[in-house]
Amino acid sequence: MNTHQELKKIVLKNGTRLVFIPNAGAASVGISVLVGTGSRFENSANNGISHFLEHLVFKGTKNFRSQVLISENIEGVGGVLNGYTSSQVTNYWAKVLPQHFKVATEVLTDLVISPLLRAKDLKSEKGVIIEEIRMKDDNPMDETLELSEQSLWGNSSLGFNVLGSEKTIRRLTAKNLVAYHARCYSPANIVVAVSGKFKESEAVELLEGKFKTLPKSARLGRSKPIQTLHNIVIRKKETAQAHISFAFPTFPFSSRERYTADVIASILGSGMSSRLFLNVRDKGLAYAIHCFNGYFADAGGFYTYAGVEKERLPLAIKTILLEFKKLAREEVGLSELTRAKEKIKGPFLFSLEDSVRAAEYYGYQEAAYGFAETPGEYLTNLATVNAADVKDLSLRLFNLSNLSFAAISPFERGRFENLLGF
Repeated sequence: MNTHQELKKIVLKNGTRLVFIPNAGAASVGISVLVGTGSRFENSANNGISHFLEHLVFKGTKNFRSQVLISENIEGVGGVLNGYTSSQVTNYWAKVLPQHFKVATEVLTDLVISPLLRAKDLKSEKGVIIEEIRMKDDNPMDETLELSEQSLWGNSSLGFNVLGSEKTIRRLTAKNLVAYHARCYSPANIVVAVSGKFKESEAVELLEGKFKTLPKSARLGRSKPIQTLHNIVIRKKETAQAHISFAFPTFPFSSRERYTADVIASILGSGMSSRLFLNVRDKGLAYAIHCFNGYFADAGGFYTYAGVEKERLPLAIKTILLEFKKLAREEVGLSELTRAKEKIKGPFLFSLEDSVRAAEYYGYQEAAYGFAETPGEYLTNLATVNAADVKDLSLRLFNLSNLSFAAISPFERGRFENLLGF
């Protein structure tokens, strides 16, 4: 992939944004229709409605009146269709051979514009989603990371569970979903990204035809992020391991320091050559351990998760905190810095070889942040990060007075407070 390839963006009169990333050498075309809504835009009464709506639209649309018809029209031409909901974006995507671009576009746009949202479909889908919530609650790593969001963002919408709770899901009605769809699935909140092998003129004609009848709208407003610094959230449960997560507040996606934060995550907790893997996992203190960044348009967080041997929990926590301090105290060497950047670059470019992932990469940024950064721009900025940048940001980032912590284990809250000095 040409990392400096320019995307083409077209804004229709009603505010719908079209993003094209052509690749004549691709064997497929990926189409991603993204709506700029998710749990971030919900409240305590309707938490989970964005994800519920994403499920329900697959039950039938104006032109494809059943789930079977929707799936057959894509799978019947050898394509793949799916969707997901995050805190910031709901995404519907398909990957097909170029000659089937039209049918894929028709299915995806109908899912977003014309879902039937029938009351009769609610009951069965509520059962499906409640089981999904229970399944996630049976996965300690997923559950710990959700608690970590709560520890950092408290009761604000950034701390909401994308799936909602059994209580909020049970009380949702067809009227709620219809109203939410009308408010959120409006032109200014919709981005259509197309990547791979396709004819731009055909794409513009098809998409303009689908969206031009929708009235102009305004983009959704966001609630203000509220950070709960030095917070601890513990869920006591009989588990084989202690599952722990450290969270520090960072900065928005638009910040120049994002590139340094990504390098720090790579140095500390990405792959088998990372510091935490070598000094925590390889010493038998944990099986899984990794670091990652999460970015919003107006906030961000740096997270470290570990599944720790219960008997060695104190040493594991001490070792992780020591690695944070070490990175803030000593400049990283050039060879380690270079490896950290390469660990980011390789998987990043590998993912963009897939037409759907490329469409999603550009479309997600446009829908969530209001602009899209090309791969070339990202890698150019990443390359400028130096050892002094890493040390300086680590010193500010790993301030233990800003630490929020979450855990699932058989242990009481007091044990973690003592270990962390809270």
